[in-house]
Amino acid sequence: MGTWGPGPFDDDTAMDFVDYLLDLPPDQVQQELRTAVRLACDVGGYLGYVDAVRAVAAASLLAGVVPPGYESSWTVPLRLTPDLAAEAMEAIGRAHSAGSDLHELRAESGTYARVDEALRPVLAALQRGAHPVDLGQESLF
Repeated sequence: MGTWGPGPFDDDTAMDFVDYLLDLPPDQVQQELRTAVRLACDVGGYLGYVDAVRAVAAASLLAGVVPPGYESSWTVPLRLTPDLAAEAMEAIGRAHSAGSDLHELRAESGTYARVDEALRPVLAALQRGAHPVDLGQESLF
């Protein structure tokens, strides 16, 4: 079926990645997500479609966004550190920039506005993770 919408999981490749993760022991899922994010950040040349889609899906899962219909089956506890949140944001940016197959396909289809809207909650959650509020000894109440 390919791609059917603008969201991070509206794609067969993304959903295949999620299903692959669900088959792993929970202690390996975090490492697979980190690997997918880092691959997108570290690739020096052209970022292929599969790696770009996996990076966006991994970043979304790290942000706490789960594919529709998977809420009850996705029970893997994930730890989002500030560094990992920053890397996940970078991976999304890399996947949607020049030199990425995903970027070229989105540009050709004219879906960037819808993709931006779909990724807003993901990026907002990652932004909060990258810059957590430290209240120290003070309380808001």
